[in-house]
Amino acid sequence: MKNAVILLSCLMLVAGQAFYMAGSANSNLRSSNNLLALAQPIAIGIPKCPLAVEQQDGLAEQESQYIKGVTTYAHTFGDYEINWLANNSVIIGPESGNDFIDLESGNVLLNPEQDIVVSTREGKLYIGSETTAFVCECGNTVVVFDLVQSKPNQIFVVVGKDRVIMKPGQMLVLTKENINDFEKLEVTCHTVAYRNVRPLNLDNSVVNAFIANFSIPSALVIIQPLNRLIISKNKEDKLLLEKLMKSAALLGDLRLPKQTRNTVALSAEQN
Repeated sequence: MKNAVILLSCLMLVAGQAFYMAGSANSNLRSSNNLLALAQPIAIGIPKCPLAVEQQDGLAEQESQYIKGVTTYAHTFGDYEINWLANNSVIIGPESGNDFIDLESGNVLLNPEQDIVVSTREGKLYIGSETTAFVCECGNTVVVFDLVQSKPNQIFVVVGKDRVIMKPGQMLVLTKENINDFEKLEVTCHTVAYRNVRPLNLDNSVVNAFIANFSIPSALVIIQPLNRLIISKNKEDKLLLEKLMKSAALLGDLRLPKQTRNTVALSAEQN
């Protein structure tokens, strides 16, 4: 079973990269070095901004980039969990406790068994039980990667009077930067392969929002805590990896792309 999961992971990573890459201006990935992530965990220095990425020594020419972060399966957040997160560069505020996180900064892969609420500077994130989301908070920008849902509408974000309901395979960016062009955002949210970016019209004069589809296989390569799942012997990690494989398959990440001049399009577009 273990070998089958690893083999399936390899196949999905290769196919997923082909799915989103190839002439797309939206992807900064390089397939030759991304596959190195299968061999060993990524070890990189802590970036200035938690969502920032940096190049691996000796691989600068290939522009191999990774997003650092940690994984938690907790759904209650007491002193132990708060201190553990702080030791891993994830800072949560003093109001955190029980099923509520006041996320001030850092990158964290959340896999709660029960519903939790994550408060950020830009909006509140509601994450249902048995779901998986990777959340990156940089102070004035938060990026949410919806990876797994056990049923519809389990992950959504509230910004003022607006509610944004997410689907697996969607990336949501909320920012206080006065920018209407996704590509010009200072925070690096472009490393994982993505497409179909569109702005959201929120009833809010402070927060701008963008939503896009992203490749789960690409995220498994680029996002450090996801990458570590591939070789982890932890039972929870193995189960999570299987869920991610199923989620990617349901999204059609294994289908071959039809390339165009500026982007990668599917033979049947997903909404």
